[in-house]
Amino acid sequence: MDLKEQKINDFLETLSSSSPTPGGGSVSAIIGAVSSALISMVANLTVGKEKYKDSWAKMEDVLQEVTSLRSEFLALADSDIEAFNGFMAALRLPKETDLEKKLRAEAMEEASKKATLVPLQIVETCEKVSRLSLETAKFGNKMAATDAAIGAILAYAAAKSASYNVLINLPNIKDVSFVENAKCRLQTALKNVEIISAQAVEKVNETL
Repeated sequence: MDLKEQKINDFLETLSSSSPTPGGGSVSAIIGAVSSALISMVANLTVGKEKYKDSWAKMEDVLQEVTSLRSEFLALADSDIEAFNGFMAALRLPKETDLEKKLRAEAMEEASKKATLVPLQIVETCEKVSRLSLETAKFGNKMAATDAAIGAILAYAAAKSASYNVLINLPNIKDVSFVENAKCRLQTALKNVEIISAQAVEKVNETL
């Protein structure tokens, strides 16, 4: 499923249906993409404005990075669907013989890891976006400051949402090292997004 090719209303219709995909993971990624787009807008409204000439180079760097992150979020939205489908495929594998049970357990372990890593990547990508939201809040066009704040808020919302998709999959994984590493990465990235996004919002509040 290529979500980026869908019209918004078509996506919402599918999302509201009984189909399990797209679900919360894909939504988190799309909210991350929306956050990225808002930050791009603030940067675009800064570059070329004589009043903010000292910020042009910085905002051009922001634009380049955040445009790439927006594409990454959209790819992750589709990857989340693929990961869910992979887990369901593993769940449906036969389990009559000992060999079938072993193969099914191995397939479910790998599918669960993938279903964990995709939303974890979403959270970590949100951390990158939150840092860019802070840059635009500090150096971007003040007339678009509230858009920088909204971008920061959405980055945290997307990260917090995706974190639940990480947490729900971890109990299915027997690889203790993988689980501990995933938990550590999640806690670090999520906390960073929360702190940095709050800093961006506070910076914008100072201008209002």
